[in-house]
Amino acid sequence: MLFDPAVLQAIPEDQVAHWRAADLETLPPEQRSARARSVAKIQARRRLATALAAVRAEHGCDVREEEDGFLVFTKQASVPVAFAVSPEDVHTWTAVVALQGGVPAPKNPGEVGNLSARVGAFFAPEKLAGIGKAISDAVADLVAEYGNALSQGQRQELLAGLRSALARGLRQRDLGDDLKTTLVASVSQLLRRIEEERAQELVRLKDYPQAFPLARSLQRTVHFRLGPTNSGKTHEALEALKKASSGLYLAPLRLLAMEIRDRLVAQGIPCNLLTGEEHDRMEGARHTACTVEMMNPEQEVDVAVIDEIQMLQDPGRGWAWTSALVGAPARDVYVCGADTVHRRCVEVLEAIGEKHETVHLERKTPLVMEDMPVGSRRGRTRGEAGLQPGDAVIAFSRKDVLTLSARYRSQGLSVATIYGALAPEVRRTESERFASGEADIVVATDAIGMGLNLPVRRVVFSTVHKFDGVETRPLNASEVQQIAGRAGRFGMHDEGRVTTLDREDLPHVRRMLAEPQPKMRSALAIAPSPWHVESLAQLLGTQQVAPILSYFATRIAAKGSLFETAGLEDQIGLARVVDRMAGRLSLADKFTFSCAPIAHDREQELAFFETCLLAFVKGRTLPLPRAAGWLQEGLPGFLEEAEFLSKDVSLYAWLSYKFPQVYRDGEAVPELRSQLSRYIERELLRQEGFGMTSREAFQRRRW
Repeated sequence: MLFDPAVLQAIPEDQVAHWRAADLETLPPEQRSARARSVAKIQARRRLATALAAVRAEHGCDVREEEDGFLVFTKQASVPVAFAVSPEDVHTWTAVVALQGGVPAPKNPGEVGNLSARVGAFFAPEKLAGIGKAISDAVADLVAEYGNALSQGQRQELLAGLRSALARGLRQRDLGDDLKTTLVASVSQLLRRIEEERAQELVRLKDYPQAFPLARSLQRTVHFRLGPTNSGKTHEALEALKKASSGLYLAPLRLLAMEIRDRLVAQGIPCNLLTGEEHDRMEGARHTACTVEMMNPEQEVDVAVIDEIQMLQDPGRGWAWTSALVGAPARDVYVCGADTVHRRCVEVLEAIGEKHETVHLERKTPLVMEDMPVGSRRGRTRGEAGLQPGDAVIAFSRKDVLTLSARYRSQGLSVATIYGALAPEVRRTESERFASGEADIVVATDAIGMGLNLPVRRVVFSTVHKFDGVETRPLNASEVQQIAGRAGRFGMHDEGRVTTLDREDLPHVRRMLAEPQPKMRSALAIAPSPWHVESLAQLLGTQQVAPILSYFATRIAAKGSLFETAGLEDQIGLARVVDRMAGRLSLADKFTFSCAPIAHDREQELAFFETCLLAFVKGRTLPLPRAAGWLQEGLPGFLEEAEFLSKDVSLYAWLSYKFPQVYRDGEAVPELRSQLSRYIERELLRQEGFGMTSREAFQRRRW
């Protein structure tokens, strides 16, 4: 009777606990400790098993435990899909999606208690709604791209094939950038024949260099000056630019274009500054410093300088460097940067029959990896901080930069602060504070790795992980070398030094510094021109700009070509907004708004973009955003609001050059921008951070 399972199960938990405690008392101390650990493990497994059973029941999902301790939850979900071929032809389908999410196995009762909520987030209604919308958009784009080119029977066959594919099911990994590719594969036999003929003939990527007739007529010579940071690779190029009777400097950042313009002007060379947000022209100037996207391929100059050529690999902006490499309108073109893209560049130049020569440069000062980390990050005094004047502490989020800046100020250090959300004017002021010695150290994001010429003695990595917009991952060799290379500026320091805040990060930095940077293997990206957009609109029979851009990005290819179409994620995201809100605008105006310099997935930026777009649609003038009360009165505590307003002002400035009849206050931008910059600079010196960095918060939760 004692071993009857029903009887055992009926014994109260407190009785079992009493017997267990009494049993422990009979054991020697060393066995008692081992028994207690065994019991704790059994209880933890029981709690986890109970929690998993509850999760299965509550969320209707399956679970499996991986070898690395991860728990993977899966579920088949039916998601509604709705789209319109035309106002009269609306379709409502159901897509089956295999959802999956993973979490580390809970380590303590608190984590076990939170398990259901964490799993629920994987299958939440709002997530299913987002998946449904993504599938609906992809299906709508695909039908719009092909619908008018097909007969009625072919169109019905296409719809039936897509509906069948969705009913068969999609995997969660199919829901990313390649979702439409997955859908096309399901009806590929019907579409492949049509698509290949139409796309290749229309865009003819291999003929892309002929879109720059002036550059082709100049018999250009391209001079590569390649090397790591602090190798002096831009020095010769800038000297040639200064000596030329006319010249063009193409910068990766507005801040760097401003720096080169100021440097030329200081040496008596009149120079224009041209960016998306400002057109500052000097009388008599025959030199121009501009952001690379603003290159004018129809204005000949003697010398052009393309800086940071490795940006060809950037998925969002690489197309601009392709345009610069192929279309810079100068007889002598200097190309500066890392050598990771050299082979691809040479292939393009040889294909178009242009001369080139290459000089590889070595770093001018040694870069030394320190054996010890900086020390305590939470020390209360300057000495405990372990930092020294000339140090640059690198973090990878605004929150962490502000937290570390406030911490080091409280320890008696004067701190300059630099991160991407700051206006270029503020970043410039903060850079000058550090360069002049007014600030002991600088705390910055990896924005410091490009173009900011600072007298950094030592680079200190606060972490070796960054969130890249998709996932948190370790820094790669290119990132570590680009950032670390800022230490030891030639002419100011005899050597550069590199270390970390945490001992456990030292091996990763050391490995990445020694690892060769991968060479570019992909083709050079190109973005659509207005001509491409108009031509595709005629071919596809649509005036919606989002399907046109999506078609360009995902459906056009050239076998064996040196070029490929750019991904255009932000442009397509904005284009969807434009199609929804401004369907009656001309296609040219829709395309212009789709190219606005904002991120389509940032709500604050998107809200003001929609305000600007609505004013244009209604034909109303839109004034410059007003200075809020906190700005006029200089009230503390509004740093983030000031950053948001600065972004809005930048968008307004960009639009004022595109459509001055609607955005008429462009001349007032500099005054408001200056007011905002001075406010942000003051706030950076009094903000108190967030207590802990992201890493510290993670470690606290972990323990």
